[in-house]
Amino acid sequence: MAFTGQGHRLGDSDTLPLLEDSVLLPSTAAVARTVPSLKDICLSTLDRYIDLLEDIGDTPYYLIEGVLRKCNVKQLTRIELHTEGLSESTDELWYRHATNDFLDFRKQSPTYDHSGEWRSKYETMRQRKEEELEQKIARLRQSYSQHDKVKQGRSVIVDPNLRLPKRIARPSSSTSFWPTAAPKKKSLFEKARMEARKM
Repeated sequence: MAFTGQGHRLGDSDTLPLLEDSVLLPSTAAVARTVPSLKDICLSTLDRYIDLLEDIGDTPYYLIEGVLRKCNVKQLTRIELHTEGLSESTDELWYRHATNDFLDFRKQSPTYDHSGEWRSKYETMRQRKEEELEQKIARLRQSYSQHDKVKQGRSVIVDPNLRLPKRIARPSSSTSFWPTAAPKKKSLFEKARMEARKM
């Protein structure tokens, strides 16, 4: 007779209640949810050490795709260079990188076309972006150079051979050649006294 897990056997007319201290074994589904599979453990380890990942060998793409989707451009390029034939399966990943990294391309709302050329398209867009950045840097340097020349033209240059004139001292009141006050007029009595002295 089969055990149903509900405290009775099939075919019994009377059901017996389970005792409070009885031990219930976990179901197979519950165990499967708590114990990770070997595949999950391997993929989790790859996620943790993705910076060290290079050659994935003959691993089927459908197994490693979840890890590769988390790679940045540098990581994906390194893995492709070390894994023969992988680039034939990563076309969609390069389309996703192109959409995420280039704003102008994203504004065009492109659709994935399964062309198999998205890696080369990504490289073309990256080179174009680098050239535009170099042009902006060159224009900025040129503008700064012109501004610096104008600034130097407006700056004041001090001649080291130039000497300031010596300061001339102002004459004091005792040595002044010019009287500071008008002379007093002599009285009639003083004039008479001076004439008497002359006689």
